[in-house]
Amino acid sequence: GDGSYSGGLGLDLPFEATAERNSYRVSLINLDRAVRAVQDLEDGVKLDVLNSVRDLRVAAEDLRIQAVSIDVARRQLEAAQALFRLDRGEIRDLTEAQDDLINAQNSFINSLVDYRVTQLELQRDLGVLEVDATGLFEETDLLAPAP
Repeated sequence: GDGSYSGGLGLDLPFEATAERNSYRVSLINLDRAVRAVQDLEDGVKLDVLNSVRDLRVAAEDLRIQAVSIDVARRQLEAAQALFRLDRGEIRDLTEAQDDLINAQNSFINSLVDYRVTQLELQRDLGVLEVDATGLFEETDLLAPAP
């Protein structure tokens, strides 16, 4: 029963893995760059949306101010007409009040156009502006409180 046995064991240890280590580090650096690029893009989109919403709110406030200006100009015109009827006013005051009312109305229309353009641009950029087959679009009120 004396037997002769033999066995072998092969061991390949990576004593020189510099190339693999460098490749791994380059991959980690590229991953970090990609993550930062996505975060920068996300931050840019958020900033653009916030700026657009701010612009829309500014346009809405300007529209409100122009509406108040029309009311003030109407009252001034009514006062000028009343003074003119009582022979206490001059025709110049009356025509200036009429011009002021027309200018206030024109400013209101300009503000209304600016508001609508800003509103539609924001809806377009957010992807909520729906256009049907006839070319008409369905509005979304972006400043309305959420239900």
